[in-house]
Amino acid sequence: MTNSNSPMKDDNLTSHIAIAYADGKIFGSKSSITVYEPDIELGSDAYSGGWSYLISGVRNTEKYDFISTGWFVWPKNYGDKHARLSILWRSHTNGSKSNCFNLLCPGFVQISSDVPLGAQLSPDNTTGDWWLGFGPNEKWVGYWPKKLFKYLNNEADRATWGGTVSAPKNSATPSMGSGHFSSEGFQKSAMVSKTGIVDENNYFVVPNVTTANILTDKPDCYTVSDLGTADDGIGFFFGGPVCNS
Repeated sequence: MTNSNSPMKDDNLTSHIAIAYADGKIFGSKSSITVYEPDIELGSDAYSGGWSYLISGVRNTEKYDFISTGWFVWPKNYGDKHARLSILWRSHTNGSKSNCFNLLCPGFVQISSDVPLGAQLSPDNTTGDWWLGFGPNEKWVGYWPKKLFKYLNNEADRATWGGTVSAPKNSATPSMGSGHFSSEGFQKSAMVSKTGIVDENNYFVVPNVTTANILTDKPDCYTVSDLGTADDGIGFFFGGPVCNS
């Protein structure tokens, strides 16, 4: 079945996640996610990725919006087996909803030709638009105009980071991250680090690990470690091998 905790719902696919998330009034998100290239057959509709997303609205209904960025190996969309920076989002405009990938539909305004999409999400505190930055110097890539969204037009109520995989129903789902379980740790498992959120005062803050949560919907295949914390953000490991669910 489709994982109801993932914003990328498709009744024809089986999806799984291994994530950490924080709830509250959230005005931006930042993280660093290690990149891998899980082996997925060319032409397959399966994908595997490491991502961050902001969501607002009522999950398990149609009444929500989200914006997300990260890396994906997605042969059907990219025509190869490489990890590529990607953006996905769901918006409600003029009473209708749409799910969008990269620049295949209008909405995201790209302002930089140097970066082919990226990693940090943050709203403009003067316009309310959601800006996307990438890299150690947080170069601005572009933005989602506030007017795109009905439920995400001011703030998010959840920030999420971690891994996701998907495959057609009755097919094995691909490996997540490095293909190693989170318990294998540094230099083996995929890692999310330097993770935090932007508060209502436009300050970057480290989520409290006692109130942040971890979640995996298929723990025999994909795992996520307990959260650690440092001055520059929370961190954790995630991942797992091919899953014949």
